[in-house]
Amino acid sequence: MAFLFAAKNVSAADPNASNTFLNGAIASVEERPQSQEINQQSSEQKSASQTAPATSTSATTTTTPATSTSATTSTPIAPAVSAAKPSGTATLEGVVPVRPLKVATGTKAKYGARTTTVVDPPDPPTSVVWMIGSFPPLDSKSVPIAKAPVMDQRGFQFRPCVMAVQTGTPVSFPNKDPMYHSVFSYSAARKFDLGRYRAGEEPDAVVFDKPGTVSLFCEIHEHMRAQIVVVDTPYFVVTDAKGNFKLPNLPAGSHTFHVWLGPKESFEKKIELKAGEIVKVDWSKLDELATKPK
Repeated sequence: MAFLFAAKNVSAADPNASNTFLNGAIASVEERPQSQEINQQSSEQKSASQTAPATSTSATTTTTPATSTSATTSTPIAPAVSAAKPSGTATLEGVVPVRPLKVATGTKAKYGARTTTVVDPPDPPTSVVWMIGSFPPLDSKSVPIAKAPVMDQRGFQFRPCVMAVQTGTPVSFPNKDPMYHSVFSYSAARKFDLGRYRAGEEPDAVVFDKPGTVSLFCEIHEHMRAQIVVVDTPYFVVTDAKGNFKLPNLPAGSHTFHVWLGPKESFEKKIELKAGEIVKVDWSKLDELATKPK
């Protein structure tokens, strides 16, 4: 999986939105129903995952300047923190493709305990859009932990399933379930292992200081997975489940925007922005232009 997962500049109303190799148990979960019972068990075992770098393909489209600020967008699921301040009055809004979510449909018993619970459906899939440019990383020390983005473990799912953050951003991983979780990633952009912990034993926040897609897993619950997309820009947004997005306060000029559809699918578009204008785009039919897994 590559360039992964609410962003600082999502909207005026809310300034705060692999090749993966796992063991046979993770590979087998792709056909599971959304609501299921899983077994809590008792010995340790790790599944390795590794994100493959993504490539992007440039394409040309027509943009239509708008005179109205109305747009159909939804507040992104996850907050993101950025040190950037509004540097312009241009706005880009529109719609991009969203990939269907691969739903886990069962779980392979790993341990002997028989504590059972019901798995809630995962959050709907989303995409990520950001403006490419040369920007300094966020100083993680300037971000109060209380305001850091949060990747919850709730209903035995990661929530949100896709988060986007600027390089240098700390992310916390609270456990809100009645059982232990063990969050880890083997992705090149950020490798870490928080070990097992239960509700109320929240580990230190993890700082994501390198751009790329970070694939998340739980060592105990093999169906759980999520993506954190780390970007070198303060101008980014996570779409809603229909692919709608809005990026306000952009600097005027000619800029390239990267659209992340998944760890191995993305494309780029160049857009001319003028101060005071809202540029609307429809990139929802550009699936065939996105780079795809081989």
